[in-house]
Amino acid sequence: MLEKLRSWEYRGIRELARRPVLLKLLCIVFEVEGDFPTRRGAVFESGISKLTRTTADLDTYIASIPKLKDHHIYHILCRVASYFFINLKAQILFATRDVERIIQDYFSEVHGINRDSVPGDIILRGIEQSNGLLVRWSQDFCAFSHLTYQEFFTADYLVNTSAYTDVYDHLYDSRWHFVTGLVAELIPPEVSWDFFSGFKQTIDAQISRDVKLREFLENLNRIATFSAYSVNSDRSNLQTYIRAWYFAYALQDTGQVTNLGSLYTYFDLPDFEFATSMITGQVLEGHEHLYKAYHCLLKKEPAMQKLISLFKKLKAFLINNPQRTEVLEGWLVQIKKEQAELVTADEWWKQKRMTWAKRVAIFMQVMGLPNVFELTREQAQQLRDYYDVTKLLSTCMNRSHLDEQQRQQLANSMLLLTTLPPQDPVGF
Repeated sequence: MLEKLRSWEYRGIRELARRPVLLKLLCIVFEVEGDFPTRRGAVFESGISKLTRTTADLDTYIASIPKLKDHHIYHILCRVASYFFINLKAQILFATRDVERIIQDYFSEVHGINRDSVPGDIILRGIEQSNGLLVRWSQDFCAFSHLTYQEFFTADYLVNTSAYTDVYDHLYDSRWHFVTGLVAELIPPEVSWDFFSGFKQTIDAQISRDVKLREFLENLNRIATFSAYSVNSDRSNLQTYIRAWYFAYALQDTGQVTNLGSLYTYFDLPDFEFATSMITGQVLEGHEHLYKAYHCLLKKEPAMQKLISLFKKLKAFLINNPQRTEVLEGWLVQIKKEQAELVTADEWWKQKRMTWAKRVAIFMQVMGLPNVFELTREQAQQLRDYYDVTKLLSTCMNRSHLDEQQRQQLANSMLLLTTLPPQDPVGF
């Protein structure tokens, strides 16, 4: 079991083993089947079906449905999970009277039984005592024994009711990310491309309505296309990785990070903090000096020596461009002159740094590098959120039923405002 969990094939479900209650679920699946599914959604489906199957002998005290079958339990839990997660905004603690009402509604709507004749409290108690999926917190409240159970049943409910595109309304809500990932795994393969096309269109719409943000992404793509020629790499989706590099550096200096590129044997948009470590190249290294100088000037803590060092490195990078090299030489001379007019270097930093930050930002614009100097704090946060949700898109894509060609097409579209074409008709 451990050998399988540690293997590359099962990387998609390995995270479940970090929680004791979900490790138990994995053990149940492996004990019965001798193997694991490779997707989390399938693990939940398999494990939960085995847990609910233990409830077959529970009495409902309903004449037309004498025994509580596993499919009753499953659909009731789907209704309970989705009602509180969707309608009550991810509520995780439920009043038992509300759960009993949902049980009564289920038997009334699905089986045509008078709701007043449904003993909701007895059926709820039977579910609680039989499989451990729902647990009592007190006489008046209950909850799922683990949040991921509620999230799975919510995702399954959305898929089974063909309401899975409802997740588009919650892509920027981190509480919905696990549900969204499960939906991407559970939807049928034949609708996967349409689901991801809508996913991409939804997150792009948040940016395309703002002219400044739209220009930022257009500039991002231009410079990534140019810089791709300087990167000595044959890895697929190269320009997407380069877009991620410029995107991250435009917003912040990510600091010194370990290059993780060799660990990625399939496409996965890196976390924002690691974006600048996924790719390297001569042009990128030169542009890195400029970005670091800009972010250095935005910090209140004086870092004069670091700034001068970065300007000198940038000057060396631009040695074949006399006009820009002359600008850098002029900067170094002017900084030295300004420092001489002030008492201390710290005083220069306090009085001059924002003026110089603007000067560096203008220089970046001349070079065609995307930056956020003229954006508001809210716009910069929108860009950060856009990156994080695009990362979610990448993660969901890797867990989905998309074929390899569709994955490549989607990966190439990330951090780029573009419309994905409709899926080709079968046979063409």
